[in-house]
Amino acid sequence: LTRSEHFGGTMKSVGVLSATNLLSAVAQQSDKIILGLAMGGEAVTTFYVATLLGKVISLLTTPLNGVLIGYLTKYEGKLTRKMIAVFALVLLGLGLIALLGCFIASEIFVKLFYPDVYADAEQYFFIASAGQVFYFISNCLMTVILRVASEKYQMYINMIYVAIYAATVIPLTMSFGIWGMAIALLITNGLKFAITSLVGFMKADKQ
Repeated sequence: LTRSEHFGGTMKSVGVLSATNLLSAVAQQSDKIILGLAMGGEAVTTFYVATLLGKVISLLTTPLNGVLIGYLTKYEGKLTRKMIAVFALVLLGLGLIALLGCFIASEIFVKLFYPDVYADAEQYFFIASAGQVFYFISNCLMTVILRVASEKYQMYINMIYVAIYAATVIPLTMSFGIWGMAIALLITNGLKFAITSLVGFMKADKQ
């Protein structure tokens, strides 16, 4: 077996993408640690239950991205700015539908399986799920953006994401507890979606 002339470049891309995804994942999962330090274990349990259905939605990112990659690989044309804008709007619409579904399902699921936590968690269902849904649609959009922009842009976006995360999640959680955490995650993931959409629009074919 001989190495392809593209082997070095491919491995470099894999390394960059793996590192940036790890960076984003570590930030996303550190909410329990930050909340635990600020409010204690009971608050972590409450927030975990409030975000449970939203996190299930975010787990769909990997299989859905696999489908997107398959379609994008077969597509030989250029992705235009109009196509990126339409895709971002479609994702946003699907995200709103998923958010409504998470909210309704959380009301039923948590009351059935976590009745002791329901009273404390109920008030956070909507906003906590919204943060998770924006995380999900941002990652889906990122897969499409890699079709028009090099992997270094994903690294830049995730570095900005971590910076915004640190600047909002830590101070807001320390000041306002679970509400601060939920609002900060919504802001952080919402901005990630907006930044990813902007990068895709700027790098796409101008048509």
